[in-house]
Amino acid sequence: MSFTALQPEDVARLHADAHAGYELTSYGEIGLPFFEIKLQAQILDHKPIDPFAEFVLRAAASGIHDSSEMQQLLGLNARVLETTLVSLIAKDLLLLAPGAGEVLITAAGEQMLADAVQIEPESAQLRIVFDPMLRDVIEPFGDYLQPRDLRDLGVKEISVPKKLVPELHQIDLRDVERVLKQIGGGREQTSNILALRSMRRFRVYRPAVALIFQAEGATDVVVDVALDGQISERHTKALAELGLKRKLGLGHGGDEHAVRRLAEIHAPDLSRIASDEQLRREVRALKRTIRAREVAELVPEQLDSARMADLKARAVHAQDALGKAEVVPIETYEHPGYLADALQNSAERLVVVSPWLRRAVMDDDFMRRLTDALERGVSVHIGWGISQDEATEPNADKSVIRRLDELSKRYANLNVRRLGGVHAKILISDSRYVIVTSFNWLSFRGDPSRTFRDERGTLISRAAYVDDEAESWIDRLTSLPRSPS
Repeated sequence: MSFTALQPEDVARLHADAHAGYELTSYGEIGLPFFEIKLQAQILDHKPIDPFAEFVLRAAASGIHDSSEMQQLLGLNARVLETTLVSLIAKDLLLLAPGAGEVLITAAGEQMLADAVQIEPESAQLRIVFDPMLRDVIEPFGDYLQPRDLRDLGVKEISVPKKLVPELHQIDLRDVERVLKQIGGGREQTSNILALRSMRRFRVYRPAVALIFQAEGATDVVVDVALDGQISERHTKALAELGLKRKLGLGHGGDEHAVRRLAEIHAPDLSRIASDEQLRREVRALKRTIRAREVAELVPEQLDSARMADLKARAVHAQDALGKAEVVPIETYEHPGYLADALQNSAERLVVVSPWLRRAVMDDDFMRRLTDALERGVSVHIGWGISQDEATEPNADKSVIRRLDELSKRYANLNVRRLGGVHAKILISDSRYVIVTSFNWLSFRGDPSRTFRDERGTLISRAAYVDDEAESWIDRLTSLPRSPS
């Protein structure tokens, strides 16, 4: 099956158990660099013979040498026949018989008939793509991203060292011909490349997902690169050699941040549960069982029906056990799913606290889900802003603020406030759950300069605690002036 349609969090879930003894602590979209190259080349083009030329050559090859006999046999206009004869003689495919006024076919003419093509040198423009990480010529692909697209989408750019920028002399003719054959579906080429004369290159990017794994109980980190939803071992190795870990600015603090936050808000029993390493291992084992079923459902052809049924039964049991836990560690890639759940399934109240608001997350789909929640009568509270001065250090995209302001005018149940200095990342849905985390709910996919930190969190489903947290945040948010338009 094709994995190209998977969202980044789906890719993370698919490969979360790729390394035994390691936990997937973070993930994020990156822009892998490629070069679209337009080559000016000299080629030998194999073209089909002009029909008139082929008729005349075949007539000469069959023993008809007189032009009048050819005209009568072929039914050609005299002027057309004369033009064709002159052209074939000029190309040394026919020759005039001395003193007889007849034409004879040459060895070159016989060879052309055998091949049914004529070969002519000409100039042509060829289009290929060069992968600087693998030093390889590949066929053009879709879904190019330009540098401005990376900024708009919040995708982190992976830069190309100068030494890997391709020059004309580094492009191998054989690689270009191989790619042209691939583009043609393996058919025989109709041209041969004699030389590459010049080239123009354009830097483009292909969306990929970086997956950050950390050894359990240790600091060792492994970074995989997934392209089209699947791990690319060659790109993973090449980028490791170029210092991908440094480029991503790897950091720590996800689980520790969430547990520390629980302690700060005077929930010692919940903090103790969240810190219990044995319970955390048990919960993660349950999640691995659920993931095994989810991965199998993505590629069902790899398992027989009995094995699939067994995986489903185990997953149902794990899901039931997980549902009874009051405190559950949340993996980084699970956060978008909880945000979608809160927007879709909250019935009374929804609280989201996030330092940044970015349109890459708060896109049309997000706004539609938010509007649906408001239409259902859900009381929605959004707190944002980590800097003290929005003018000098903006934390929100203007287009997002404008759209939230428009919704606030239409719906009295939407409350948006700029906090300033807020580091908290909170999601509360009704009395169902509160998630305390270091995951930036409303900007995770919208900041190309962000570091790839351990951004796991903790979910608490004890209703009394959820209610206390909700009331505390709502009181704080409603006491502040409205966010700037």
